[in-house]
Amino acid sequence: MKSLSKIIKHFTPELAREETKKAFNWREYVQGPIDEYVGKAVKEARYKVCVEFRKPSEFEYDEALEHIKSAVKELGWDYELSDRSSLGFLYLVICWGE
Repeated sequence: MKSLSKIIKHFTPELAREETKKAFNWREYVQGPIDEYVGKAVKEARYKVCVEFRKPSEFEYDEALEHIKSAVKELGWDYELSDRSSLGFLYLVICWGE
């Protein structure tokens, strides 16, 4: 596989932003908050917990939420949308009951 710098001959700021967004590792991004919140919930014998994710500044709210939902699903979690809202944060209720 060729490295990105060998494929793209002339970077522009726009192209660099676009490629940086593509390289963002959403699975890794969501794993930390999931570990933190789920770890606390299982100690309290709960089967769901509202997880708070800080919105990466380079993404719009709706775009970030879609990426987070996809990553959570890829990691095998069920989720529900949360009615919580806060500037700069996104929330999903992560579920693991049967």
